[in-house]
Amino acid sequence: MTIDILRWWLVLQVLGLVGLPFSLWLFRRLPDHGISFSKPLGILLTAYGAWILTSIGLGSFGYGLIVFMALVVAGSGLWACRSARLEVRALLRAHVAWWAWQEGLLIGALLLGLVLRWHSPYGVGINHTETNMDFMFLNGILASQAFPPHDPWLAGYPINYYYFGYLLIALLTRLSALPSAITFTLALPTIFALTANGVAGIVWNAIGLRSNLTPSTVATVAEASAAPAHVQRLAERPWRRLLCATLAAVFVLLLANQSAAMMYLTGMEQVMALDGSELTSALRQSLAGQKTITFNPPTAQTNDPSDWGHLSQVQRRPGKQLGDFFWWPSRSVWDTRRDANGQAFRQYTITEFPLFSFILGDMHPHVLSLPWTLLAMALALNLLARRTAPDFLQARGGRLELLLTGIILGSLYAINSWDLPTYLLLYLLALGLLYAWLALQPGRIFWPHCIMQAGAVAMAAYILWLPFYLSFTSLVSGKGFPLGLAPARTALHAFVVVFGVFFVPLLAILLQGVLRPLRAAVRVPRQQPVRFGLINQLPSAPVSISWPLITAVALLVGVIFGWPLLWLLPLAAWAMVAAYHSENRSRSAALLLLALGAMVVWGTDLVYIRDVFDSRMNTIFKFFYQVWLVWGTASGIALWFLLRRVRARTLVWAVPFGVLLLGSSFYLFLAPNWHPVEATLNGLAYLDFDRAAEVKAMNWIRGNTASDAVILEAPGDGYNSPFGAVSMSTGRPTVIAWLGHEQQWRGGQADVYSQLAVRQQETTKIFTTPDRAVAQPLLDKYHVDYVYVGRNERDFAATNNAPPATLTKFGDFMQKVYDADGVTIYKKK
Repeated sequence: MTIDILRWWLVLQVLGLVGLPFSLWLFRRLPDHGISFSKPLGILLTAYGAWILTSIGLGSFGYGLIVFMALVVAGSGLWACRSARLEVRALLRAHVAWWAWQEGLLIGALLLGLVLRWHSPYGVGINHTETNMDFMFLNGILASQAFPPHDPWLAGYPINYYYFGYLLIALLTRLSALPSAITFTLALPTIFALTANGVAGIVWNAIGLRSNLTPSTVATVAEASAAPAHVQRLAERPWRRLLCATLAAVFVLLLANQSAAMMYLTGMEQVMALDGSELTSALRQSLAGQKTITFNPPTAQTNDPSDWGHLSQVQRRPGKQLGDFFWWPSRSVWDTRRDANGQAFRQYTITEFPLFSFILGDMHPHVLSLPWTLLAMALALNLLARRTAPDFLQARGGRLELLLTGIILGSLYAINSWDLPTYLLLYLLALGLLYAWLALQPGRIFWPHCIMQAGAVAMAAYILWLPFYLSFTSLVSGKGFPLGLAPARTALHAFVVVFGVFFVPLLAILLQGVLRPLRAAVRVPRQQPVRFGLINQLPSAPVSISWPLITAVALLVGVIFGWPLLWLLPLAAWAMVAAYHSENRSRSAALLLLALGAMVVWGTDLVYIRDVFDSRMNTIFKFFYQVWLVWGTASGIALWFLLRRVRARTLVWAVPFGVLLLGSSFYLFLAPNWHPVEATLNGLAYLDFDRAAEVKAMNWIRGNTASDAVILEAPGDGYNSPFGAVSMSTGRPTVIAWLGHEQQWRGGQADVYSQLAVRQQETTKIFTTPDRAVAQPLLDKYHVDYVYVGRNERDFAATNNAPPATLTKFGDFMQKVYDADGVTIYKKK
């Protein structure tokens, strides 16, 4: 196991060195010159090159092509650095301490991520929730000779999903030459570690930015080039900068929402489904020591009777006697809706957070994308560090920057399409902020130029990923217009439960922009009347007192009229104005991220994505996950400002922050299975105990069949791990496996969707009819090369009351090529 981990780590190091020259060049305006982002950039650029060549038929996704592309990326990066006269060795020597810290953080986070996987309530086995689906995508990519990769669960069709994150893991698998069952286990700890590096890198670089181009700091470009004295204080306490960068990584990856703490305090797992007044009542009764919590009137019905129904009395269960601390915090926002009869009911939405994801073990796109969304965040930060406008269409360096920016931003759609709108918006907001600062200089108001650069970036992000767009059909395109008006809105207490721990420090630095001018306004000479001093000083305040008042009024109106988070829209505008006026670009970066998160959360209360579930469940899930990363990272920047001077008034924000921080820490101690476990990297090790014969048969398939051979196995629906196991583990396609999931993925492909149920029926017929004349034409119809008969197939036939001859008939017209330990494989003659 140690050797496997070391090989994997060495691959990461090599790809980090591959991406280092381009990272140094692209992020040369940042304080660490992009050292923090070299690994995700190296992985992405190498994978992109191999993917594009495979997609246009100039190669296959193998070891040779990947190594070739790595050499091309490294060589091109060195050329770019030389053209820009960047001394790579000098830069690395200047930042060797920070580089060493990031490497130590990577190793520590990688090992911690493994510990979390081992102590998952489900273990590391690829046999729970949707790990089967993820493993199937990984092996399908590894088995594909051309792209788009074939779908192992739907023979004859390519994967219709945002698969590029799986391709990134497949690239690491190829280079490490480790079995995919091992690399699957290593993948999430790797994402965990790269995310830790990325968050720490964003905070470290943001804190190190220089002063802004604002009316209060600059009159001309020459004056702007000199940083004000307070910026030089960065060097006074580097440990605080390092502390805030590391804390931000801890916040993002190891904190949770408040639900586990609320479950622990109230002794009831149903606490997530309560509205604000019911929650207050439950907490009050719990703190009073009552053993039974009473609700009068009873709570609204939950949408699924198997959950909790109406609650009138709940018997408290103290501490660890309570039910599932792991699962229910991921369902912390419940929408109150009404059915056709006007009866109120509550419907949960998904509120995953990274710690839940890394313990759960599903290798889904929203988790895989984390390091590369941070790469996109670094692009926005890079814009804030500029002193001049970009010129993507004219200068040679500008065109190269446009190419890299387009690859990074465009990759988000291919990795997790939900991320592209948010991080493209972040980039455009940062671009607009930069142009607003530059427009302060006489004769430099050029918004048309800004619009031209924004359009160039958007076009590059699309054109560079055109092969993906041409082969992918949106999962929601079959629903008509993809947006619907939100059927419910997030409660104020739910917002605090999910985001309160990050929001408190961000709100604190936002208020500083108002309170500082007010305090300065009242510090007037004694002979001057205070009222005139205050009035005279207010107009010069960078951020007017009107913005807090507007936000407060919006909060009041929203609570009265049933939109509790209405105030987030004016707060976003307030944060953008404050970012524009701030005298420090570090503060501007934090406020920009605050504004982005507020816009996203507000947007989920306005509209939702009309997917197969046709509710806010997935919309809240995917966008709240993004805001967790954005605000968690920004909170590290905010803490740097808040901790510079600790005074009595610090308690105003420190006390609520401390309480929420404590509440967010409960989950880490209560959710994982902290009992002794067997540490293994093999996600299929459980099969050695339960299905050893199947393991031997699947190994035979890998070594003796073509990678695109169609192997028929018994069909299943979803979340039923035994079915689809052969195609999942080998990457060889079968006719149909998990019907329910294929229906989700093919929701925008009406012609394919209509075939799915038919495939299920006809595959069932093949395994349940004793008549060769019925089965053989169906096998020919789907171009089946092999039929696999194992335990699942026997159980499937028995469940459908098929006679024993149904599974032996294949020997009448097919060649038996494998027969051992109860598994038989037939090959088409």
